[in-house]
Amino acid sequence: MMFCARRCWARHRILVCPKANFDPGRWQQRKTCNYERALHTDAPTIMGWEESVNIMRKVAEKPTIALSLKDFYNHALNSSPNRLLQSAQYLHRELPIRIAKRLVDFQELPFLTASNPNLRKVYNLYAEAFTLLWEYPAIRDVNDETVYANTLTQFIDDHQHVVSLLAMGVKEARKRGAAPGVLDKFLDSTIRSRIGIRLLIEQQLALHLERKDYVGVIHANLNLEKMIRHVEAFTTRMCEDRYMHAPSVVIDGDEITVPISYIPVHLEYLLQELMKNAFRATCEYNLGQDELPPVIITIHANAEDFYIRISDRGGGIPKTLQHKCWSWSFTTADDVGVPAAGTGVLGMVGGASRDGPIAGLGFGLPMSKVYASYFGGDLKMYSMAGFGTDIYLRLTNLGPDCNRHMRDASLLRSSFNAP
Repeated sequence: MMFCARRCWARHRILVCPKANFDPGRWQQRKTCNYERALHTDAPTIMGWEESVNIMRKVAEKPTIALSLKDFYNHALNSSPNRLLQSAQYLHRELPIRIAKRLVDFQELPFLTASNPNLRKVYNLYAEAFTLLWEYPAIRDVNDETVYANTLTQFIDDHQHVVSLLAMGVKEARKRGAAPGVLDKFLDSTIRSRIGIRLLIEQQLALHLERKDYVGVIHANLNLEKMIRHVEAFTTRMCEDRYMHAPSVVIDGDEITVPISYIPVHLEYLLQELMKNAFRATCEYNLGQDELPPVIITIHANAEDFYIRISDRGGGIPKTLQHKCWSWSFTTADDVGVPAAGTGVLGMVGGASRDGPIAGLGFGLPMSKVYASYFGGDLKMYSMAGFGTDIYLRLTNLGPDCNRHMRDASLLRSSFNAP
């Protein structure tokens, strides 16, 4: 059976182009939709697919470096004039390894799962990305770094639909009898790796920008209550479109006196997913009532972590289903299908449009748990069947020294730029 699966993947073989003839501009001008043509057997081939797959597998055996939130922060604070070039050279080595590991995971899927058209599309995206980044010329100066940054921007654009395609492919694979354990393990590693790859690229691109209160991709002084209200407005609109009304949000807890430093797009995604679940449960459980019970959000922060508890009175989850909530593609909502690529909350983390269905994809809680745990945080759920559910979110906070570090780094950078 595994042999059949590899024969299936052989149709989408990886091409390895010689560095001497490599032209980054040619790759950037190609349309996103041409992955099939680039990977099929009718494309010009430098070496056989067996040899190229062997190269990819050898690359996948190399170790990767796990980075903490503080590593990203300290890296962005680096005031060296060569930090962009050094960072790009690190990505030049690191990204092909991470992508090769994902390709190996795809190739080891069972045949029926591997043959799913949507999962094959994702495989093709990663295969072309590996070809491009593995054979990319050495980055020797700032001009090379600028061209490389443009290539990374194209990578982000080309991969913005990956999560939606995975959601669609996994839902279809489950209907065809794919083992939940295999899919959950595959998606855990794939989503976690995708987070890391995107963060590395977005950090590199963010180093080109000067934004107030930002250190790379990290916002050093987040207003937690303001972000909750922002997500509340968006979730309320979604709820009113579906149910004609929405619960209010009550924010309580300690006054936040400690600066909160985190990646805004990650926090916004987590808040939207968790609040969306609470809003939907409240509306559906209290259907027909003139006044809905509020969703209560409790916040607290200290120098090491910050906490968000979301409490609803949406009827809770039966004990027999609670363990399934962390399984990919399990949902208690009606099957509303998968949104168009790049839309909904799945597209949100890729920087795309956020209009989409309020529920039904089954990716919300497991993907939120991966995002929460990526930098050492946690996500837990306690549900009282017949009453409501409490969600506890804990995330790493870099602490009150961030603003001082930013000022020191800004002064140091100014000294480098002084005539």
